[in-house]
Amino acid sequence: MHIMKNQTHLQAEISIQAPPADVWSALSNLSLVQQYTPGVKLARHTTEQRQGVGAGRHCDLEPFGSVEEVVTEWQENRRLVLAITAGAGIPPIREMTGRFDLIPAGSETLVRTLVSYTPEYGWVGRLLGKLAIKPRFQSMLRGMLEGLKEYVEDRVLSPEVVKFNAARPTA
Repeated sequence: MHIMKNQTHLQAEISIQAPPADVWSALSNLSLVQQYTPGVKLARHTTEQRQGVGAGRHCDLEPFGSVEEVVTEWQENRRLVLAITAGAGIPPIREMTGRFDLIPAGSETLVRTLVSYTPEYGWVGRLLGKLAIKPRFQSMLRGMLEGLKEYVEDRVLSPEVVKFNAARPTA
């Protein structure tokens, strides 16, 4: 990942009781992000390609705003990197990337994330980033990892829940 001057970096990690392949299954299905990420209202593919470098998605966020994401690195069961473009309603960000590393740890997988972004507007943007944007993004990142953990573990540790929910009629 290219490191730019004045970039802000956010890191978080979580241990998931599942093998990397199960975690990868959730992360690599780009349209599933709203299933485990608080604040993502709807995600949809923006490219014919569903997997691999070049696959893209659009995410509508709650209560408003959107982002476009395109896969720039794809190492099956190991690493996913996304280039993220902020849409309407998102703080002014010039460049943003999100990296997910899956590290086997016995019967678990350590998911380590790194989000890097460059705020717009020079020193004013950096100050705004430090005071408002960074804490919000850090909270969103933590919520996403906790949601991913719950999503994957529910399917790995309790497969009968998935079968029951899949058979449940919808209103």
